[in-house]
Amino acid sequence: KDDRHEIAVAGDEFRVADGRRRLPGHPDPGPGRLGTRLLPQLPEPAPRLHRSVLERRRLGPGRRTLRGGPKLSRLRLYPAIDLRGGRCVRLTRGDFAAETTYDDRPLERAQAFRDAGARFLHVVDLEGARDGQPANLDAIVEIVESVDLSVQVGGGIRDPATAERYLQAGVDRIVLGTLALERPDEARGLADRFAGKVLLGIDLRHGLAAVSGWTRSTGRTAEAILEEARGGPFAGAVVTDIARDGVLGGPALDLYRHLCALAALPIVASGGVSSLEDVRALTTTGVSGIVIGKALYEGQLDLGQALAAVAHEGSPD
Repeated sequence: KDDRHEIAVAGDEFRVADGRRRLPGHPDPGPGRLGTRLLPQLPEPAPRLHRSVLERRRLGPGRRTLRGGPKLSRLRLYPAIDLRGGRCVRLTRGDFAAETTYDDRPLERAQAFRDAGARFLHVVDLEGARDGQPANLDAIVEIVESVDLSVQVGGGIRDPATAERYLQAGVDRIVLGTLALERPDEARGLADRFAGKVLLGIDLRHGLAAVSGWTRSTGRTAEAILEEARGGPFAGAVVTDIARDGVLGGPALDLYRHLCALAALPIVASGGVSSLEDVRALTTTGVSGIVIGKALYEGQLDLGQALAAVAHEGSPD
Protein backbone atom coordinates (compact mmCIF):
# COMPACT_ATOMS: atom_id res chain seq x y z
CA LYS A 1 0.00 0.00 0.00
CA ASP A 2 1.02 3.66 -0.26
CA ASP A 3 2.22 3.90 3.33
CA ARG A 4 4.17 0.63 3.34
CA HIS A 5 7.24 -0.90 1.75
CA GLU A 6 7.94 -4.54 1.06
CA ILE A 7 11.40 -5.65 2.10
CA ALA A 8 13.42 -8.81 1.63
CA VAL A 9 15.26 -10.23 4.67
CA ALA A 10 18.52 -12.12 4.20
CA GLY A 11 20.79 -12.87 7.17
CA ASP A 12 21.31 -9.72 9.24
CA GLU A 13 20.45 -7.25 6.50
CA PHE A 14 17.15 -5.90 5.23
CA ARG A 15 17.01 -4.67 1.64
CA VAL A 16 14.05 -2.38 0.95
CA ALA A 17 12.54 -2.53 -2.52
CA ASP A 18 13.37 1.12 -3.23
CA GLY A 19 17.06 0.57 -2.43
CA ARG A 20 17.20 1.48 1.31
CA ARG A 21 19.28 -0.64 3.63
CA ARG A 22 18.86 -2.62 6.84
CA LEU A 23 16.51 -1.22 9.48
CA PRO A 24 18.33 -1.03 12.83
CA GLY A 25 16.64 -2.79 15.70
CA HIS A 26 14.40 -5.03 13.65
CA PRO A 27 14.46 -8.69 14.69
CA ASP A 28 16.83 -10.89 12.71
CA PRO A 29 15.06 -13.85 11.05
CA GLY A 30 18.31 -15.80 11.13
CA PRO A 31 21.05 -16.54 8.59
CA GLY A 32 19.98 -17.93 5.29
CA ARG A 33 16.28 -17.17 5.65
CA LEU A 34 14.61 -15.04 3.03
CA GLY A 35 11.19 -13.57 3.43
CA THR A 36 9.13 -10.42 3.21
CA ARG A 37 7.60 -8.15 5.80
CA LEU A 38 5.42 -5.09 5.59
CA LEU A 39 6.71 -2.12 7.54
CA PRO A 40 5.40 1.43 7.97
CA GLN A 41 6.72 4.09 5.64
CA LEU A 42 10.00 5.52 6.94
CA PRO A 43 11.72 8.80 6.03
CA GLU A 44 13.62 8.49 2.78
CA PRO A 45 17.37 8.41 3.44
CA ALA A 46 19.91 10.16 1.30
CA PRO A 47 20.92 7.97 -1.68
CA ARG A 48 24.10 6.00 -1.24
CA LEU A 49 26.50 5.39 -4.08
CA HIS A 50 28.37 2.14 -4.43
CA ARG A 51 32.10 2.55 -3.94
CA SER A 52 32.75 1.61 -7.58
CA VAL A 53 30.49 4.46 -8.69
CA LEU A 54 32.34 6.92 -6.47
CA GLU A 55 35.68 5.68 -7.79
CA ARG A 56 34.50 6.00 -11.37
CA ARG A 57 33.38 9.58 -10.70
CA ARG A 58 36.75 10.42 -9.18
CA LEU A 59 38.72 8.96 -12.06
CA GLY A 60 36.42 10.02 -14.87
CA PRO A 61 34.84 8.06 -17.73
CA GLY A 62 36.21 4.65 -18.51
CA ARG A 63 38.58 4.53 -15.53
CA ARG A 64 38.46 2.42 -12.43
CA THR A 65 40.73 0.59 -10.02
CA LEU A 66 40.46 -3.19 -9.98
CA ARG A 67 41.12 -5.24 -6.85
CA GLY A 68 44.47 -6.90 -7.29
CA GLY A 69 45.12 -5.02 -10.56
CA PRO A 70 47.83 -2.50 -11.38
CA LYS A 71 47.93 0.79 -9.54
CA LEU A 72 46.65 3.78 -11.42
CA SER A 73 49.24 6.45 -12.07
CA ARG A 74 48.64 10.10 -11.33
CA LEU A 75 50.60 10.79 -14.52
CA ARG A 76 48.43 10.72 -17.64
CA LEU A 77 49.58 9.36 -20.97
CA TYR A 78 47.80 10.77 -24.02
CA PRO A 79 48.08 9.09 -27.40
CA ALA A 80 47.45 11.83 -29.94
CA ILE A 81 45.21 12.20 -32.95
CA ASP A 82 45.88 15.25 -35.15
CA LEU A 83 43.06 15.87 -37.61
CA ARG A 84 43.13 17.55 -41.00
CA GLY A 85 40.31 17.07 -43.46
CA GLY A 86 38.83 14.40 -41.21
CA ARG A 87 42.00 12.28 -41.44
CA CYS A 88 44.68 11.33 -38.92
CA VAL A 89 47.86 13.09 -39.97
CA ARG A 90 51.17 14.18 -38.51
CA LEU A 91 53.02 17.37 -39.36
CA THR A 92 56.74 17.97 -39.01
CA ARG A 93 57.37 20.90 -36.68
CA GLY A 94 53.86 22.16 -37.43
CA ASP A 95 54.54 22.61 -41.15
CA PHE A 96 51.36 22.01 -43.15
CA ALA A 97 53.48 21.34 -46.24
CA ALA A 98 55.20 18.46 -44.41
CA GLU A 99 52.20 16.25 -43.73
CA THR A 100 51.96 12.47 -43.48
CA THR A 101 48.54 10.78 -43.53
CA TYR A 102 48.19 7.69 -41.35
CA ASP A 103 44.46 7.02 -41.18
CA ASP A 104 41.30 7.96 -43.02
CA ARG A 105 39.20 6.77 -40.09
CA PRO A 106 40.17 8.51 -36.85
CA LEU A 107 37.45 6.69 -34.91
CA GLU A 108 39.13 3.38 -35.59
CA ARG A 109 42.46 4.80 -34.46
CA ALA A 110 40.87 5.98 -31.20
CA GLN A 111 39.34 2.54 -30.70
CA ALA A 112 42.75 0.93 -31.23
CA PHE A 113 44.28 3.20 -28.61
CA ARG A 114 41.52 2.29 -26.18
CA ASP A 115 41.94 -1.43 -26.90
CA ALA A 116 45.65 -1.08 -26.14
CA GLY A 117 44.75 0.22 -22.67
CA ALA A 118 44.63 4.00 -23.09
CA ARG A 119 42.28 5.94 -20.82
CA PHE A 120 43.02 9.42 -22.21
CA LEU A 121 43.24 10.89 -25.70
CA HIS A 122 44.67 14.17 -26.99
CA VAL A 123 43.00 15.46 -30.18
CA VAL A 124 44.07 18.50 -32.21
CA ASP A 125 42.03 20.13 -34.97
CA LEU A 126 44.94 21.33 -37.12
CA GLU A 127 42.88 23.40 -39.53
CA GLY A 128 40.97 24.87 -36.62
CA ALA A 129 44.24 25.90 -34.96
CA ARG A 130 45.42 27.64 -38.12
CA ASP A 131 42.13 29.14 -39.31
CA GLY A 132 40.47 29.99 -36.01
CA GLN A 133 37.30 27.91 -36.23
CA PRO A 134 36.52 24.20 -35.88
CA ALA A 135 37.01 22.18 -39.05
CA ASN A 136 36.86 18.63 -37.64
CA LEU A 137 34.13 18.95 -35.05
CA ASP A 138 32.04 16.05 -36.38
CA ALA A 139 34.97 13.63 -36.32
CA ILE A 140 35.84 14.66 -32.77
CA VAL A 141 32.27 14.33 -31.52
CA GLU A 142 32.05 10.87 -33.13
CA ILE A 143 35.11 9.78 -31.15
CA VAL A 144 33.76 11.22 -27.90
CA GLU A 145 30.38 9.55 -28.34
CA SER A 146 31.70 6.19 -29.52
CA VAL A 147 34.84 5.47 -27.52
CA ASP A 148 35.15 5.23 -23.75
CA LEU A 149 38.08 7.61 -23.40
CA SER A 150 38.63 10.90 -21.61
CA VAL A 151 39.20 13.23 -24.56
CA GLN A 152 41.22 16.45 -24.44
CA VAL A 153 40.80 18.77 -27.46
CA GLY A 154 42.72 21.76 -28.79
CA GLY A 155 42.76 23.76 -32.00
CA GLY A 156 40.37 26.46 -33.14
CA ILE A 157 38.67 27.12 -29.79
CA ARG A 158 38.59 30.90 -29.98
CA ASP A 159 35.23 31.80 -28.39
CA PRO A 160 32.87 30.65 -25.61
CA ALA A 161 30.37 29.14 -28.06
CA THR A 162 32.95 26.74 -29.48
CA ALA A 163 34.17 25.82 -26.00
CA GLU A 164 30.60 25.06 -24.94
CA ARG A 165 29.96 22.93 -28.03
CA TYR A 166 32.90 20.70 -27.23
CA LEU A 167 32.22 20.40 -23.51
CA GLN A 168 28.50 19.80 -23.98
CA ALA A 169 29.35 17.07 -26.50
CA GLY A 170 31.29 15.24 -23.79
CA VAL A 171 34.87 16.43 -24.30
CA ASP A 172 36.60 16.18 -20.92
CA ARG A 173 39.04 19.10 -21.27
CA ILE A 174 39.81 21.81 -23.80
CA VAL A 175 43.15 23.48 -24.54
CA LEU A 176 43.24 27.22 -25.20
CA GLY A 177 46.31 28.63 -26.92
CA THR A 178 45.61 31.61 -29.16
CA LEU A 179 42.56 32.69 -27.14
CA ALA A 180 44.45 32.49 -23.85
CA LEU A 181 47.34 34.61 -25.14
CA GLU A 182 45.41 37.16 -27.18
CA ARG A 183 42.27 37.53 -25.03
CA PRO A 184 43.35 36.27 -21.60
CA ASP A 185 40.36 37.69 -19.71
CA GLU A 186 37.99 35.75 -21.94
CA ALA A 187 40.01 32.57 -21.49
CA ARG A 188 40.08 33.00 -17.71
CA GLY A 189 36.31 33.50 -17.76
CA LEU A 190 35.89 30.15 -19.49
CA ALA A 191 38.25 28.45 -17.04
CA ASP A 192 36.24 29.92 -14.15
CA ARG A 193 32.98 28.80 -15.66
CA PHE A 194 34.16 25.28 -16.54
CA ALA A 195 36.29 24.49 -13.51
CA GLY A 196 38.89 21.78 -14.10
CA LYS A 197 38.07 21.64 -17.81
CA VAL A 198 40.30 24.31 -19.36
CA LEU A 199 44.06 24.15 -19.93
CA LEU A 200 46.54 26.62 -21.37
CA GLY A 201 48.28 25.71 -24.61
CA ILE A 202 51.86 26.99 -24.77
CA ASP A 203 53.61 26.16 -28.04
CA LEU A 204 57.22 27.28 -28.11
CA ARG A 205 59.41 28.11 -31.07
CA HIS A 206 62.92 29.29 -30.14
CA GLY A 207 61.66 29.78 -26.58
CA LEU A 208 58.74 32.05 -27.51
CA ALA A 209 55.06 31.16 -27.65
CA ALA A 210 53.49 30.83 -31.10
CA VAL A 211 49.77 31.08 -31.90
CA SER A 212 47.33 30.58 -34.81
CA GLY A 213 48.49 27.07 -35.59
CA TRP A 214 52.09 27.98 -34.75
CA THR A 215 52.19 30.53 -37.60
CA ARG A 216 52.74 33.69 -35.51
CA SER A 217 55.07 34.44 -32.62
CA THR A 218 53.81 36.35 -29.59
CA GLY A 219 57.27 37.25 -28.35
CA ARG A 220 56.36 35.90 -24.90
CA THR A 221 58.11 33.22 -22.90
CA ALA A 222 56.53 30.23 -21.20
CA GLU A 223 57.81 31.51 -17.86
CA ALA A 224 55.96 34.82 -18.26
CA ILE A 225 52.74 33.11 -19.33
CA LEU A 226 52.81 30.64 -16.46
CA GLU A 227 53.57 33.40 -13.96
CA GLU A 228 50.54 35.35 -15.14
CA ALA A 229 48.42 32.21 -14.76
CA ARG A 230 49.59 31.61 -11.18
CA GLY A 231 46.65 31.40 -8.82
CA GLY A 232 44.21 31.44 -11.72
CA PRO A 233 41.49 29.01 -12.73
CA PHE A 234 43.33 26.96 -15.37
CA ALA A 235 43.60 23.20 -14.79
CA GLY A 236 47.07 22.92 -16.31
CA ALA A 237 49.20 23.75 -19.33
CA VAL A 238 50.10 21.68 -22.38
CA VAL A 239 53.62 22.74 -23.40
CA THR A 240 55.01 21.83 -26.83
CA ASP A 241 58.53 22.39 -28.10
CA ILE A 242 57.74 22.94 -31.80
CA ALA A 243 61.28 22.18 -32.96
CA ARG A 244 60.95 18.66 -31.56
CA ASP A 245 57.40 17.95 -32.69
CA GLY A 246 57.10 15.23 -35.32
CA VAL A 247 60.83 14.57 -35.71
CA LEU A 248 61.29 11.78 -33.14
CA GLY A 249 64.36 13.46 -31.70
CA GLY A 250 63.52 13.10 -28.01
CA PRO A 251 61.65 15.46 -25.67
CA ALA A 252 62.96 18.69 -24.16
CA LEU A 253 63.67 17.22 -20.74
CA ASP A 254 65.46 20.26 -19.34
CA LEU A 255 62.62 22.53 -20.42
CA TYR A 256 60.04 20.44 -18.60
CA ARG A 257 62.14 20.12 -15.46
CA HIS A 258 62.57 23.89 -15.46
CA LEU A 259 58.89 24.68 -16.00
CA CYS A 260 57.66 22.10 -13.49
CA ALA A 261 59.97 23.56 -10.87
CA LEU A 262 58.64 27.10 -11.24
CA ALA A 263 55.02 26.66 -12.34
CA ALA A 264 52.05 26.36 -10.04
CA LEU A 265 50.09 24.55 -12.76
CA PRO A 266 50.42 20.88 -13.78
CA ILE A 267 52.46 20.63 -16.99
CA VAL A 268 51.67 18.23 -19.84
CA ALA A 269 54.66 17.51 -22.10
CA SER A 270 54.13 17.32 -25.86
CA GLY A 271 56.57 16.79 -28.70
CA GLY A 272 59.60 14.65 -29.43
CA VAL A 273 58.82 11.36 -27.70
CA SER A 274 60.40 8.59 -29.75
CA SER A 275 61.00 5.64 -27.43
CA LEU A 276 60.17 3.95 -24.15
CA GLU A 277 63.32 5.52 -22.71
CA ASP A 278 61.92 8.96 -23.52
CA VAL A 279 58.70 8.13 -21.68
CA ARG A 280 60.62 6.95 -18.63
CA ALA A 281 62.81 10.04 -18.68
CA LEU A 282 59.78 12.32 -18.78
CA THR A 283 58.31 10.66 -15.68
CA THR A 284 61.28 12.04 -13.73
CA THR A 285 60.74 15.68 -14.75
CA GLY A 286 57.60 16.38 -12.73
CA VAL A 287 55.15 16.56 -15.64
CA SER A 288 51.56 15.49 -15.02
CA GLY A 289 50.99 14.13 -18.51
CA ILE A 290 52.75 13.02 -21.70
CA VAL A 291 51.39 13.38 -25.23
CA ILE A 292 52.70 10.81 -27.73
CA GLY A 293 52.03 10.97 -31.45
CA LYS A 294 54.35 10.03 -34.30
CA ALA A 295 56.27 7.35 -32.39
CA LEU A 296 53.03 5.36 -32.08
CA TYR A 297 52.10 5.79 -35.74
CA GLU A 298 55.58 4.84 -36.95
CA GLY A 299 55.69 1.75 -34.72
CA GLN A 300 58.71 2.98 -32.77
CA LEU A 301 56.84 2.82 -29.47
CA ASP A 302 54.35 0.27 -28.21
CA LEU A 303 51.45 1.97 -26.45
CA GLY A 304 50.94 -0.88 -23.98
CA GLN A 305 54.57 -0.73 -22.90
CA ALA A 306 54.42 3.06 -22.57
CA LEU A 307 51.31 2.80 -20.40
CA ALA A 308 53.01 0.20 -18.21
CA ALA A 309 56.06 2.43 -17.82
CA VAL A 310 53.93 5.39 -16.80
CA ALA A 311 51.95 3.26 -14.33
CA HIS A 312 55.18 2.04 -12.74
CA GLU A 313 57.30 5.20 -12.76
CA GLY A 314 54.43 7.59 -12.04
CA SER A 315 52.71 5.53 -9.37
CA PRO A 316 51.33 7.61 -6.48
CA ASP A 317 52.87 5.15 -4.09
